[in-house]
Amino acid sequence: MTEEELASVAWAALRAMPGDTAFDTAKSALECGWEFLPPLDPEDKAEVLSTARMWAAGASQNELMAAAVVAVEGMAPRSRMSFAAWLKKKGLA
Repeated sequence: MTEEELASVAWAALRAMPGDTAFDTAKSALECGWEFLPPLDPEDKAEVLSTARMWAAGASQNELMAAAVVAVEGMAPRSRMSFAAWLKKKGLA
């Protein structure tokens, strides 16, 4: 199907849905909606950073803030202190 045909089908499907369902579906489609994808090799720091950057590029400010909070909460105390020092060094804290 062409992009125009796909758009027509999507529009028809949205119009056929009850109001709240159509709104929620369209909102989900327009928002990034990406879930964080784990890297193939979690030990490869470059791949981990690349995957995180890809996700962050499409995330909303609320998603970014939530991810940052839970990431820091999940760090071991020593890692958290090291991360805080890095933020200060970069002038971000």
